[in-house]
Amino acid sequence: MFNLVSHRLSIFIKLLLFIAGFMGAVYFITFCVYQTLSEYLLSTYNISFHFSDIFPSLPINYILIGVLIVFILIIFISLDLIFFIKKINDQIKESLSDRKLTEQFSEFYSGMTFFNILKNLKSLLSLYKSFDNMKTARIVLESSTIKQLMNSVSEGLFLINKDLIVTHINHVAEHDLGLIPGEIIGEAMSRKINNEILIQALEKVFEFDHKYMDLDIKQYDLFVSIYPLKDKFGDIIRALVIFNKHDSKKKPVLSASSPKSSKK
Repeated sequence: MFNLVSHRLSIFIKLLLFIAGFMGAVYFITFCVYQTLSEYLLSTYNISFHFSDIFPSLPINYILIGVLIVFILIIFISLDLIFFIKKINDQIKESLSDRKLTEQFSEFYSGMTFFNILKNLKSLLSLYKSFDNMKTARIVLESSTIKQLMNSVSEGLFLINKDLIVTHINHVAEHDLGLIPGEIIGEAMSRKINNEILIQALEKVFEFDHKYMDLDIKQYDLFVSIYPLKDKFGDIIRALVIFNKHDSKKKPVLSASSPKSSKK
């Protein structure tokens, strides 16, 4: 019951309650000591003791320094706690931003109570676990589907990501490029296919959203077409590269000496 109530309170309210409780405890202890001392002096030595009698003699400077130190410590602890909670909320927001979910779950990083943070973290962990399971299942299905599609066409095909790393390639492309089956998958394209025209074309595809039709790569006796592939947010995530042998085309649309591109 205590956790349920206290965790729902704002951090700022908790700090005010903490300061009020701390000052109240100090006052209560001081008052008890004063009362006990007064009664002891009166009953034992018949001395009447009142705080007003010694107040002018108190070292006010030292008392103020002590109060200031306590006040600074309270401020430091308060700011540290507030920044800690804010850092957690910022991390939640950044985590949602990485997955493009900031707008859908804006309430996940707007709360400043322990209850909200614990609840949001639990929900996020459950959500991300579901996403990971869905992503794994999608990747398995995607890989098997892409493999079947790529091996069922007569053209050479491969998929390449933003880092120019080949993620998928079919057997026709491997044959046309003179590659050992599977040796280029997961590798940078430039390590196995060293063609400046093709590399520059791919860089423009990712940087400027260009596409190329029948780019003449004389080094491999191939015509190459390159298409950007986007996700649902419009970001280019891969490029599809299609190869055709020279003898399968009547004439090239573009030549290697002056490659052109067209925007979508």
